[in-house]
Amino acid sequence: MITDSLSGEGGALIEIGIEEKRSIGLWLDYFPRAFFYGIDITLPDECGDRFRIFRADQSDRNALEMTVLPNITHPVFAIVDDGSHIPEHQIITFDLLFQKVLMGGGTYIIEDVEVSYWSKGHIYNYTTRYGYRHQKSIVEIFRNLVDDINSELLTEDAKRAQNEQFVDVSISAETRAMINTITFAQNCIIVTKKATIDYEFGGRSYRFGENL
Repeated sequence: MITDSLSGEGGALIEIGIEEKRSIGLWLDYFPRAFFYGIDITLPDECGDRFRIFRADQSDRNALEMTVLPNITHPVFAIVDDGSHIPEHQIITFDLLFQKVLMGGGTYIIEDVEVSYWSKGHIYNYTTRYGYRHQKSIVEIFRNLVDDINSELLTEDAKRAQNEQFVDVSISAETRAMINTITFAQNCIIVTKKATIDYEFGGRSYRFGENL
C-alpha cells in the first residue's frame, strides 16, 4: 500500500477529482516530502510550491496525453481516482496513467465503485445504467483481470478466451501485463504495478503444466 517510504524526496501523488481543493492540504500534510498533482474538470490550472492542478476531463484521453502527461515531472508513487465515478471514464484514465505515469511498485486506487452497481439515476450529469454483474461495471472488468495475474496457469485456449474479454474494453495488453496485484475493498479497487523484480517471474513455464 501507500507508505511514507514511497513519498521520499521528489515523489508525487496524483488525485483525479479534487472538488474545491479540499484534499490538497490533507495529502501534503500526510506526505510532507511529496508533490501533489490534481486533475479536475471544473477547477482552473494552478501551481503552488508543492502542487499543480490541471483542468482536464478524465474521459478525454487525448487531452490528458497532451496537457497532463508532459507536465508530470516527478516520479508518481500513487494515483487516486475520485473523479466522475463512471466506469468508462475510470477505465480510460487507468489505462493511460497506470501505464504511462505510475512508477513500478506504485499504487492505483479507484474510489466509489458503487456507481457500477447503480441501475438508475445520474451523477455529475452522467446517466448511470449499470448494476450487479453489468458487463461495463468496473468491478466486473477488474474481476476478469484477476486471471491475468495468474496467466502462467492458463492454457493457450484459456489465454485466448481471457484476451477476448477485453476486445471491447479500453485496457491495453501492455497495461494488463503491468498489473501485479488487485485488491477489492469497501467501495474501492486497489491495484499495484509490477516492480522490476516482478518481471523476473514472467514468461516462465508452469511446473505442473500437465495438470492444466
